[in-house]
Amino acid sequence: MRALLSLRQETAAFQEKVVIFQQAAGMMHYSVYVIGADGRISRRIDLHCATDDDAKQRAQLIACQHQNVELWQEARMISEFTRPQ
Repeated sequence: MRALLSLRQETAAFQEKVVIFQQAAGMMHYSVYVIGADGRISRRIDLHCATDDDAKQRAQLIACQHQNVELWQEARMISEFTRPQ
């Protein structure tokens, strides 16, 4: 049990360092929300990209696998994508 707690603490500390590195490298956090058939969010996918355009390209690829997705950066909605027919 202690080993699991230690591993969780180490993982959290590592993730904090990754976020600091990404911010220093100019990477921004984005969220892609997969929208289900009922219109509700069924899944969130986190992205770290240098620009909005990079995030849009990655979200578009995700949309190829899902019906509808929305791309957000914090409270700013950037775009919506639907799966190509």
